[in-house]
Amino acid sequence: MGDERDGRSSGVVAVTGAAGLIGHATRLALSGAGCRVQGHAGPPHLRPADDDQSGGDVLDPAFVWGELADDAILAEAFDGASTVIHLAGPASVAASFADPAGAVAAHAAGTASVVRAAARSGTVRRVVVASSAEVYGIPQTERVAEGHPLDPLTPYAAGKLGAEAAARSLAYALDLELVLLRPFTVYGPRSPAWSLVGSTVRRALSGDDVTMTSLDRVRDLTHVDDVAALFMTAALAPLPHQVLTLNVCTGIGTSVADLVRSALRAAGSPAEIHEAAAGPDPTREEVLAGRRPASSDPFRLVGDPTLAETTLGWVARTHLDAGVDGMVAEVKRQQP
Repeated sequence: MGDERDGRSSGVVAVTGAAGLIGHATRLALSGAGCRVQGHAGPPHLRPADDDQSGGDVLDPAFVWGELADDAILAEAFDGASTVIHLAGPASVAASFADPAGAVAAHAAGTASVVRAAARSGTVRRVVVASSAEVYGIPQTERVAEGHPLDPLTPYAAGKLGAEAAARSLAYALDLELVLLRPFTVYGPRSPAWSLVGSTVRRALSGDDVTMTSLDRVRDLTHVDDVAALFMTAALAPLPHQVLTLNVCTGIGTSVADLVRSALRAAGSPAEIHEAAAGPDPTREEVLAGRRPASSDPFRLVGDPTLAETTLGWVARTHLDAGVDGMVAEVKRQQP
């Protein structure tokens, strides 16, 4: 692999947020493709203790722990790389209401710091930034394409849209290639317990009946291995334009009820599914404590993956049942 500005990697790719759900899978994909992977593991407060080997691979000395505002940390993380994949930042949409300023700063200012550091490295030619489907707000179409109006309704989404704007403006000013990727609902074996799929799998494994609200709510569930494959492709493949924006999605809508059925099947559980009545909207105090208001939460959020396929040849390949099977197996493995 060469250094040319046609988008081909030199074989050294730096990843920020490398200890996260997408970061872990992306590192594995890049390593499997023969790339040397280095970068930023996460913020210092998330660093495991030295004797905690549960995430031992992220403790490789090629990855540094630190804040994105620290120029020295980013300089070390990006040293010698030709491409940066920026995945760092808080993942919880609800929590962004408890600290809106922090959420916006982490995503928007953090991305600006990353792109500036990439340009200052002298070797980085391309930056791939993780945005979010949350920037679309409440969808106006059955499947959301990249040209859909942008209407962020959460501090998290506002931070992601700010990150896109910062990255785009700096990419043009600093002559960098840029790919902005907007994942929809990402899941996989490392999904947090509070996430939709993570919590559903754990309920299915409890053996009890599963009771949830809004069983007919629909999401586009994309397995993290497929997501990682697109981040890798965006980092390595030739680009048709200097700046490219793509959805990361399957194009298939899955209801909460169908997700629960898949989880119960994978768990081998005969439990029944019940729908609970939705409670009242959270109060102002509850929103400020980190509960998401219903008005900001789309009933249906399904993406259109056409552009990712036509420009980079990427298609999500993991069927929901296979992905849920893997999650059930991993949660079982972790249980005492």
